[in-house]
Amino acid sequence: MSRGVDQLVSVAFVLLLGIIGLKLVLRSERIGRELRAGDSRQSEPLDILATRYARGEIGREEYLEKVRDVREQSQ
Repeated sequence: MSRGVDQLVSVAFVLLLGIIGLKLVLRSERIGRELRAGDSRQSEPLDILATRYARGEIGREEYLEKVRDVREQSQ
């Protein structure tokens, strides 16, 4: 009977570790998605500003000012 209890405890322990592992993976995936979403909200306006600056449509001071504005708004 002791052997059966030991096997049951071992199976329960492995299941518990599996559940904890799955929870950690799902949590890290969710956090990763949130971080990527935050990056995309900021990167598009910055890309547009960089393009406008490269084309000469805006000057250096205006570019730097708008970059600061975008970064402040995304925080």
